[in-house]
Amino acid sequence: MIDFWVPHIRISMAILGLLLMGSGLASSQQFEVGLGVSSLNGSAYNLLVGMADGASDGYVAGEDLYAPPAPPAPSFYSSISYANDSWFSCIIAPDPDPQVFVLSLQFSITDPILIEWDPSLLADGGEYVLRDAVGGGFIEIDMKLQESILIDNIALTNLVLAIVPPPTETFLRSDVNGDGSSNLADSIRLLEHLFLSLPVACFEAGDTNDDASLNLADAIFHLAFLFNGGPAPPAPFPGCGPDPTTDLLGCLETCP
Repeated sequence: MIDFWVPHIRISMAILGLLLMGSGLASSQQFEVGLGVSSLNGSAYNLLVGMADGASDGYVAGEDLYAPPAPPAPSFYSSISYANDSWFSCIIAPDPDPQVFVLSLQFSITDPILIEWDPSLLADGGEYVLRDAVGGGFIEIDMKLQESILIDNIALTNLVLAIVPPPTETFLRSDVNGDGSSNLADSIRLLEHLFLSLPVACFEAGDTNDDASLNLADAIFHLAFLFNGGPAPPAPFPGCGPDPTTDLLGCLETCP
């Protein structure tokens, strides 16, 4: 049996197969905004806009859902307009630029329309504003601070959903303690996280072998690189940068 020794912690190769998954965070620039749009007559539409790794700005079966044309007025109806199409579900590719979706509303006679969402599900780091189409003169809502609005002005048939996506995460792979370098202290911090539940600010950095999980294999991979001529951690390494691979890990802190 081969053992690695580090201060206060012994890593045994006999438990190399043990995989202790770290908690995942939302990947960079990913977000979803779900809207429940309902009329007092009992009709309702569930709408979804978002940004996700691997998505396309065009239609993707199983991910996007086109909306049919609105029924004749005064029937209640709602959909999302984006890129010259109407959608019930519209998930687009990652893009750092602000995004604008239009929420189309068709009132049933004079029945008000209720729009609801869950602020706790909005990805951290992004900005989510719902406003009227005339510059916010009637409605301008920070959606992270409010969870619904009742629209009783039947002239407001279009609302603008303006979203600034969460920023791109940058990190140095294997810099688990966030001091800007890669050394034994990072292996120790990773082991302390795995076995003593000490927090780490960037799960991506701890995934030293880039297999989309955080576990004992990452500590062993890093120690082999430092002391046994093993391969270097994959990019971003040896400099700070974005993750070129897609996974569900994330960072609470990014490179300075």
